[in-house]
Amino acid sequence: MPIQPATTALAIVDAQNGFLDGPHGELPAPGGLAAIPRIVGLAEHLIRRERDAGRGLVVAACGDEHREDCPEFTGPDAPWPRHCVAGTVGAELEERIAPLVTEDAGGRWFFGKGRTNDDIEYSMTRGHDDAGRGIVDRARAAGITAFVVTGYVTNVCVLATVLDLRAAGFEVLVYTPGVVGIPGGDGLPTPDEAIAQMAAAGADIADSVAAVA
Repeated sequence: MPIQPATTALAIVDAQNGFLDGPHGELPAPGGLAAIPRIVGLAEHLIRRERDAGRGLVVAACGDEHREDCPEFTGPDAPWPRHCVAGTVGAELEERIAPLVTEDAGGRWFFGKGRTNDDIEYSMTRGHDDAGRGIVDRARAAGITAFVVTGYVTNVCVLATVLDLRAAGFEVLVYTPGVVGIPGGDGLPTPDEAIAQMAAAGADIADSVAAVA
Protein backbone atom coordinates (compact mmCIF):
# COMPACT_ATOMS: atom_id res chain seq x y z
CA MET A 1 0.00 0.00 0.00
CA PRO A 2 1.65 3.26 -1.03
CA ILE A 3 1.44 5.85 1.72
CA GLN A 4 -0.91 8.73 0.93
CA PRO A 5 0.40 11.23 3.49
CA ALA A 6 -2.69 13.40 3.78
CA THR A 7 -4.99 10.47 4.54
CA THR A 8 -2.82 7.90 6.36
CA ALA A 9 -2.36 7.62 10.13
CA LEU A 10 0.00 5.56 12.26
CA ALA A 11 -1.74 3.31 14.81
CA ILE A 12 0.35 1.98 17.71
CA VAL A 13 -1.41 -0.84 19.55
CA ASP A 14 -0.89 -1.46 23.28
CA ALA A 15 2.73 -0.27 23.60
CA GLN A 16 2.31 -0.37 27.37
CA ASN A 17 4.75 -1.33 30.10
CA GLY A 18 2.58 -4.28 31.09
CA PHE A 19 3.08 -5.96 27.70
CA LEU A 20 6.85 -5.46 27.59
CA ASP A 21 9.54 -7.77 28.91
CA GLY A 22 10.88 -5.12 31.26
CA PRO A 23 10.59 -4.46 35.00
CA HIS A 24 6.85 -3.75 34.81
CA GLY A 25 5.90 -6.58 32.48
CA GLU A 26 2.70 -8.34 33.57
CA LEU A 27 1.76 -10.12 30.35
CA PRO A 28 5.03 -9.63 28.46
CA ALA A 29 5.57 -10.37 24.81
CA PRO A 30 9.02 -11.99 24.48
CA GLY A 31 11.33 -9.49 22.81
CA GLY A 32 8.76 -6.72 23.10
CA LEU A 33 11.08 -4.15 24.64
CA ALA A 34 13.52 -4.55 21.76
CA ALA A 35 10.80 -3.54 19.29
CA ILE A 36 10.23 -0.13 20.86
CA PRO A 37 13.15 1.57 19.01
CA ARG A 38 11.84 0.16 15.73
CA ILE A 39 8.38 1.60 16.38
CA VAL A 40 9.87 4.93 17.38
CA GLY A 41 12.11 4.91 14.31
CA LEU A 42 9.14 4.34 12.01
CA ALA A 43 7.11 7.08 13.68
CA GLU A 44 9.95 9.59 13.57
CA HIS A 45 10.63 8.81 9.92
CA LEU A 46 7.00 9.36 8.92
CA ILE A 47 6.62 12.47 11.09
CA ARG A 48 9.79 13.99 9.64
CA ARG A 49 8.73 13.17 6.11
CA GLU A 50 5.37 14.85 6.54
CA ARG A 51 6.86 17.86 8.33
CA ASP A 52 9.30 18.37 5.48
CA ALA A 53 6.36 18.37 3.09
CA GLY A 54 4.45 20.90 5.18
CA ARG A 55 1.96 18.34 6.44
CA GLY A 56 1.23 16.53 9.67
CA LEU A 57 0.89 12.86 10.55
CA VAL A 58 -1.69 11.60 13.02
CA VAL A 59 -0.15 9.11 15.44
CA ALA A 60 -2.89 7.23 17.27
CA ALA A 61 -2.38 4.80 20.13
CA CYS A 62 -4.53 2.57 22.27
CA GLY A 63 -4.03 0.73 25.51
CA ASP A 64 -5.76 -1.41 28.09
CA GLU A 65 -7.15 0.47 31.10
CA HIS A 66 -8.71 -2.37 33.07
CA ARG A 67 -10.59 -2.32 36.33
CA GLU A 68 -9.30 -4.43 39.20
CA ASP A 69 -12.18 -6.87 38.72
CA CYS A 70 -11.89 -7.14 34.94
CA PRO A 71 -13.13 -10.52 33.63
CA GLU A 72 -9.97 -10.85 31.52
CA PHE A 73 -8.07 -11.82 34.66
CA THR A 74 -10.56 -12.55 37.44
CA GLY A 75 -12.53 -15.74 37.95
CA PRO A 76 -11.70 -19.38 37.22
CA ASP A 77 -12.03 -19.03 33.44
CA ALA A 78 -10.10 -15.79 33.02
CA PRO A 79 -7.93 -16.01 29.88
CA TRP A 80 -5.05 -13.79 31.06
CA PRO A 81 -3.10 -12.85 34.17
CA ARG A 82 -3.66 -9.45 35.79
CA HIS A 83 -2.34 -6.67 33.56
CA CYS A 84 -2.63 -2.98 32.69
CA VAL A 85 -4.96 -1.90 35.48
CA ALA A 86 -5.91 1.76 35.09
CA GLY A 87 -3.68 4.06 37.10
CA THR A 88 -0.78 1.61 37.39
CA VAL A 89 2.64 1.77 35.77
CA GLY A 90 1.75 -1.31 33.73
CA ALA A 91 -1.05 0.59 32.01
CA GLU A 92 1.17 3.52 31.02
CA LEU A 93 2.47 3.84 27.49
CA GLU A 94 6.18 3.12 27.23
CA GLU A 95 8.04 6.35 27.89
CA ARG A 96 9.39 6.65 24.33
CA ILE A 97 5.97 6.02 22.79
CA ALA A 98 3.86 8.41 24.87
CA PRO A 99 5.30 11.66 23.41
CA LEU A 100 4.60 10.49 19.86
CA VAL A 101 0.81 10.41 20.26
CA THR A 102 -0.88 13.27 18.42
CA GLU A 103 -2.79 15.89 20.36
CA ASP A 104 -4.72 18.34 18.21
CA ALA A 105 -7.73 20.61 18.54
CA GLY A 106 -9.91 17.52 18.94
CA GLY A 107 -7.85 16.16 21.82
CA ARG A 108 -5.34 13.37 22.23
CA TRP A 109 -5.46 10.45 19.80
CA PHE A 110 -5.36 7.84 22.58
CA PHE A 111 -8.10 5.25 22.86
CA GLY A 112 -8.51 3.39 26.15
CA LYS A 113 -9.82 -0.18 26.07
CA GLY A 114 -11.35 -2.35 28.77
CA ARG A 115 -12.55 0.51 30.94
CA THR A 116 -15.78 -1.35 31.76
CA ASN A 117 -16.45 -5.01 32.44
CA ASP A 118 -19.17 -5.28 29.81
CA ASP A 119 -17.00 -7.11 27.29
CA ILE A 120 -13.43 -8.15 26.54
CA GLU A 121 -11.98 -5.51 24.24
CA TYR A 122 -8.93 -6.37 22.16
CA SER A 123 -9.23 -4.08 19.13
CA MET A 124 -8.25 -0.41 19.04
CA THR A 125 -11.64 0.16 17.44
CA ARG A 126 -13.31 -0.82 20.72
CA GLY A 127 -11.51 1.86 22.70
CA HIS A 128 -12.54 5.47 23.31
CA ASP A 129 -10.75 8.76 23.72
CA ASP A 130 -11.37 11.12 26.62
CA ALA A 131 -14.42 12.53 24.85
CA GLY A 132 -15.92 9.08 24.34
CA ARG A 133 -15.16 8.88 20.61
CA GLY A 134 -13.86 5.79 18.83
CA ILE A 135 -11.04 5.80 16.34
CA VAL A 136 -13.24 4.85 13.38
CA ASP A 137 -15.52 7.88 13.72
CA ARG A 138 -12.68 10.21 14.59
CA ALA A 139 -10.54 9.01 11.69
CA ARG A 140 -13.38 9.41 9.21
CA ALA A 141 -14.04 12.93 10.48
CA ALA A 142 -10.35 13.74 9.92
CA GLY A 143 -10.39 12.34 6.38
CA ILE A 144 -8.15 9.39 7.24
CA THR A 145 -8.57 6.44 4.87
CA ALA A 146 -5.61 4.22 5.80
CA PHE A 147 -3.53 3.10 8.76
CA VAL A 148 -0.02 1.80 9.28
CA VAL A 149 -0.41 -0.56 12.26
CA THR A 150 2.25 -1.72 14.69
CA GLY A 151 2.45 -2.77 18.35
CA TYR A 152 1.48 -5.59 20.71
CA VAL A 153 0.62 -8.37 20.61
CA THR A 154 0.61 -9.71 17.08
CA ASN A 155 -1.83 -12.53 17.60
CA VAL A 156 -4.32 -10.82 19.92
CA CYS A 157 -4.84 -7.06 19.90
CA VAL A 158 -2.91 -6.26 16.71
CA LEU A 159 -4.82 -8.96 14.87
CA ALA A 160 -8.18 -7.76 16.20
CA THR A 161 -7.35 -4.15 15.34
CA VAL A 162 -6.30 -4.93 11.77
CA LEU A 163 -9.35 -7.10 11.09
CA ASP A 164 -11.70 -4.47 12.49
CA LEU A 165 -10.08 -1.61 10.56
CA ARG A 166 -10.34 -3.63 7.35
CA ALA A 167 -13.98 -4.44 8.10
CA ALA A 168 -14.61 -0.72 8.61
CA GLY A 169 -13.25 -0.02 5.12
CA PHE A 170 -9.77 1.33 5.88
CA GLU A 171 -6.65 0.35 4.00
CA VAL A 172 -4.13 -1.21 6.39
CA LEU A 173 -0.41 -1.85 6.27
CA VAL A 174 1.20 -3.87 9.08
CA TYR A 175 4.80 -2.97 10.00
CA THR A 176 6.13 -6.33 11.15
CA PRO A 177 9.45 -5.17 12.73
CA GLY A 178 7.28 -3.35 15.26
CA VAL A 179 4.84 -6.14 16.10
CA VAL A 180 5.62 -8.81 18.69
CA GLY A 181 3.50 -11.80 19.59
CA ILE A 182 3.06 -14.42 22.26
CA PRO A 183 3.00 -18.20 21.77
CA GLY A 184 -0.13 -19.59 20.17
CA GLY A 185 -2.17 -22.59 21.24
CA ASP A 186 -5.49 -23.42 22.88
CA GLY A 187 -7.36 -21.64 20.11
CA LEU A 188 -4.95 -18.72 19.87
CA PRO A 189 -3.18 -18.45 16.49
CA THR A 190 0.59 -18.26 16.38
CA PRO A 191 2.08 -14.87 15.42
CA ASP A 192 2.81 -16.18 11.91
CA GLU A 193 -0.76 -17.44 11.57
CA ALA A 194 -2.04 -14.05 12.73
CA ILE A 195 0.02 -12.26 10.07
CA ALA A 196 -1.43 -14.63 7.48
CA GLN A 197 -4.96 -13.85 8.69
CA MET A 198 -4.28 -10.11 8.38
CA ALA A 199 -2.97 -10.56 4.85
CA ALA A 200 -5.99 -12.69 3.95
CA ALA A 201 -8.22 -9.84 5.16
CA GLY A 202 -6.52 -7.51 2.67
CA ALA A 203 -3.84 -5.91 4.84
CA ASP A 204 -0.46 -5.27 3.28
CA ILE A 205 2.59 -6.49 5.17
CA ALA A 206 5.83 -4.47 5.36
CA ASP A 207 9.09 -5.76 6.80
CA SER A 208 11.05 -2.48 6.68
CA VAL A 209 10.60 1.28 6.90
CA ALA A 210 11.45 1.50 3.21
CA ALA A 211 8.56 -0.85 2.42
CA VAL A 212 6.20 1.42 4.38
CA ALA A 213 7.28 4.77 3.02
